[in-house]
Amino acid sequence: MGAVNLLSDRRPIRAMEGSVNQVQMFKLHGKFNPRVEGIASVRDINDALNVSKVYTTVMCNFWVRTKEFGVYHRDPKAPLGSEIIYVEKGVRYIHLVPDVPVQFDGKEISLRKAVAMGVYDSIDLLKVEQTNISDYTVSAVDLAALAGKVRAVDFMRNSWALTDEHGFPLASQPASSSNLAARHGWTGMHFEDESNGWQGSPTLDAITFDGRDVFMGCGWPFTPKVAIVGHSAVAPLETTA
Repeated sequence: MGAVNLLSDRRPIRAMEGSVNQVQMFKLHGKFNPRVEGIASVRDINDALNVSKVYTTVMCNFWVRTKEFGVYHRDPKAPLGSEIIYVEKGVRYIHLVPDVPVQFDGKEISLRKAVAMGVYDSIDLLKVEQTNISDYTVSAVDLAALAGKVRAVDFMRNSWALTDEHGFPLASQPASSSNLAARHGWTGMHFEDESNGWQGSPTLDAITFDGRDVFMGCGWPFTPKVAIVGHSAVAPLETTA
């Protein structure tokens, strides 16, 4: 088991051994005890970077995948639509965007109509299926389970901004890099021809400005670490369920 330290609210955090690619994120159960711990969120890693400052000790400066899952259109002015197709090295990852209501810009709309990043609170809400040698499909496990657990986030692409309560920098709240409360939102801008967007677990790392960066890295073969946190300050951290 990797180093264990405490977040600012005294919950323990540790690095899971080895690195994890995006498809493996769907298959982590059995490698931690979900009764007392779970995959770290964007907010948890932000705490480790900027509040408790245990990130370097725990993660050894590896990039870290988080429990949320984001999906966005390559065109920042286009709605998500019914499918986001991300192609990398000839492999297609097709995200079936659910027709579920979300709050956005002061009104309720379908997630498919949102000109924003769709964010699922947990990767546990999704499943991945390999449909042939070069195609994977990502879809909701249960549409009913998405109620209140998927959001449309006005994510700041490639600049600094203040964040929402979950730690995602908002385009509606641009800020200077000198503002210690600001975070940097980064999204990929280079796509293979068939791609109409990106998808994946947000990844964070302490790269510049004393670690105050939030990276939305969606490269599927890319293999960062995964951090595990306790559900409470007294929860033990175990390597297996």
